[in-house]
Amino acid sequence: MRRVVRKSGQGGFSIVEAIVGAGVIAAGILALISLFPVSSDNLVASAGTTTAVAVGSQKIEDLKNTTFPPVGGNDNTTVDGATYARTWTVALAGASPYRTATITVTVTWPGRLGTLTFTSMIAE
Repeated sequence: MRRVVRKSGQGGFSIVEAIVGAGVIAAGILALISLFPVSSDNLVASAGTTTAVAVGSQKIEDLKNTTFPPVGGNDNTTVDGATYARTWTVALAGASPYRTATITVTVTWPGRLGTLTFTSMIAE
């Protein structure tokens, strides 16, 4: 077998080194490409969660700004084509005029993460 001797100052890569390097780079690129569908799914799920937080927080604020004591109930809200169902309950504690109300709002929507619950208290 003949050995190739390089003269000083003649650096470079052999064909085998170039092929191995290209393979490593290709494997890295394929790994990154495989993450795009996962990140897209997570983006859609987080958008639903963000909207659910806004819808639930708005209902709690609405109930805080009504006459005491607020009344439980439910409704549906559609945002960007997705329907968010809100259910709220009110638990009273104490005697008048020192009563408190614990408000619990549950928001459900279609999707991977689908349910959030918010709790707040207000005083008479």
